[in-house]
Amino acid sequence: YNAEPRPLLEEARVLARRALELDPNLSDAHLGLANISRMLDWNWEDAEASYRQALSLNPSSEAAHRCYAQMLVALGRHGEALSEVQRAVGLDPLCFVVGTSAAWIHYAVRDYEASVEECRRVVKMDARYMPARRMLAAALLQLDRAAEAVSELEAAATMAPEDPVLLAWLAHAKAMKGDCGVASVLVQA
Repeated sequence: YNAEPRPLLEEARVLARRALELDPNLSDAHLGLANISRMLDWNWEDAEASYRQALSLNPSSEAAHRCYAQMLVALGRHGEALSEVQRAVGLDPLCFVVGTSAAWIHYAVRDYEASVEECRRVVKMDARYMPARRMLAAALLQLDRAAEAVSELEAAATMAPEDPVLLAWLAHAKAMKGDCGVASVLVQA
């Protein structure tokens, strides 16, 4: 399925608003509106109000905590973002998306060691979950551990040899390690 995101998000907005007309206490509908306000409208005030409403209705929503954390870190509210994402991890510690989101939040606040730790936790649960493998390599690169990043990406590439994002990260990591010729071949492949 290959559709443009804007029309789908506009349709989702209509549906979420209709759901709230029927029941104003639907946490997931408030979460949907929050995400649309954040991603489509870039309206941080409306997004935050909707995230807070979703969380007041369902404080156990890992998705609301996780998505709110993503907005907070983008706004530079790092302490709040870390707190929200830790709540999400606490609510669903076995979810790969939650763990990788936590790693990304740590990465964004430049706590690369915590990002590596979170990624390793996810990869230990499922070595084939490529977003965590890519995030792990990105954090390792920031720690000047390019050889380790390349090793991680090469191992991942054996599991997903057709993943273009993974191969791009591998080429980047190899270039950072100084293997520019190998990186160039990977990009052209």
